[in-house]
Amino acid sequence: MSTATDATTIKVSRATRDRLRQAVPDGTLEQAINRALDALEEQQFWFECDAYRAEFEALPVAQQEAIRAEEAQLDADLRAWATSGR
Repeated sequence: MSTATDATTIKVSRATRDRLRQAVPDGTLEQAINRALDALEEQQFWFECDAYRAEFEALPVAQQEAIRAEEAQLDADLRAWATSGR
């Protein structure tokens, strides 16, 4: 939450202010903005994941298999390191 020393003012239309209030009827405008930003960031994250998957699936099968093998080796190395008592 903001304190008086780190708060700022932004200008939005009344319609936008009202939409924000409707989004979180029992909350603050800051909570509504944070929820909207969280939702946007999550949407962008999944969009990037889907784009990566499409790019990966467009690779030749042999290249996909090589990447999977490398990832499996990295996972095994990480597990070995984590259980080595470090």
